[in-house]
Amino acid sequence: LLHYTPNVGVFIQELSPQQAIELYSVREVLECMAAELAVKHITEETLSEMKENLNQQELVIASRDLIGYSKLDYSFHASVYRASHNEYLIELLDSIKRKMRPLVNHLDEILEDLHRDHKEIYEAFIQKDSRKAVRAFRNHNKRMRKHIERESFSNHKAHKGG
Repeated sequence: LLHYTPNVGVFIQELSPQQAIELYSVREVLECMAAELAVKHITEETLSEMKENLNQQELVIASRDLIGYSKLDYSFHASVYRASHNEYLIELLDSIKRKMRPLVNHLDEILEDLHRDHKEIYEAFIQKDSRKAVRAFRNHNKRMRKHIERESFSNHKAHKGG
């Protein structure tokens, strides 16, 4: 996450749009695997954590608190990862999520959509429906990739004066 430039300082590593898209492509596959495994192992306690997290997400979204949303998003996904009961998968997904932290500042316009995705994921777990959980995670990651592509295109146009 950090980049050191000698005699200058330490800076947060910026992801290029292409790097972010690549990370989301890998994350999608791994999260779908985690979802499939988690449906088999999900507990009432984890479902309760997820429900409370979703309620908190509504509050931070209403106040446009992007940092609060980022923390809740991380925790929501971590609940699913832990429920997969696969330590290597959890390790890989945690690593990918940490690399994505700088992207939180660009989510304002799609927060409600992301929250809806999380609710779909939660509902799939309530129903113990692995196909629905996988589809919801796939859609969630595709939404982020499309958003990054749009942001990248908008920024590119703005820099060219168009």
